[in-house]
Amino acid sequence: MAIFASLDWYAEVSQTINQLYREELGRDADFGGWANWLYHAREGGRDAEWIRARIRESEEWHAIHDAPPLVTIPRLVPAGAVFRLDTGARFTAVECTDFNLLARYLVEGAAAIRPVLEERQALGFNMLRVWAAFSGDAIFESEIGRLVPFEHPEMYDKLPGFCSLCAAHGLYVELTAFTGSPIPGHWENLGRVLPAVTNVIVELVNENNAHPSANIDPNAYQPLAGVICSHGSNA
Repeated sequence: MAIFASLDWYAEVSQTINQLYREELGRDADFGGWANWLYHAREGGRDAEWIRARIRESEEWHAIHDAPPLVTIPRLVPAGAVFRLDTGARFTAVECTDFNLLARYLVEGAAAIRPVLEERQALGFNMLRVWAAFSGDAIFESEIGRLVPFEHPEMYDKLPGFCSLCAAHGLYVELTAFTGSPIPGHWENLGRVLPAVTNVIVELVNENNAHPSANIDPNAYQPLAGVICSHGSNA
């Protein structure tokens, strides 16, 4: 009798192993990895999730998936009516509107926005105005884009990495939390991840009460601990 239960079994397990490698490491299994996991599946009865767990223990997996250290630049601090760097140096904001940049980062990845950051830096900008939530308005959807936090539950944990990428190009981020109605948990989640970020300031809302969908009550929110915050703008 053949050492494999059947050719179908062999084909199915081989396909599963390659799929796990593509999902976890971005490539097909090499011969050594394929033979190792096939042995464990055949002799030890190990299933796909056991193999996945072992792959995630490898140095290669950690090299791909572990978050790199955050790039930090001096924090901004209020100094009367202006900002200074926390080093004491003077600071003049030269800001560019990039409302959709975080959404692009979440959907397309870091490679998609690096050329934008390189261009902004080369042109002399040192701050970007970025929106953390916007949708529902035809102008937003057709001319700016779409970012709905519950469609991207990973957004909050990825936000420090986004800011770090901006910091690597000498750019501060003015992050607008709301452009429309309240979003449960949104402000609190920003407060959970942003204190460790050195290059971000946050405004509560853009053009509050300027149109029916923007109806934030500023009195319902407190400044985020460790983060420079403002109410934003109204009508």
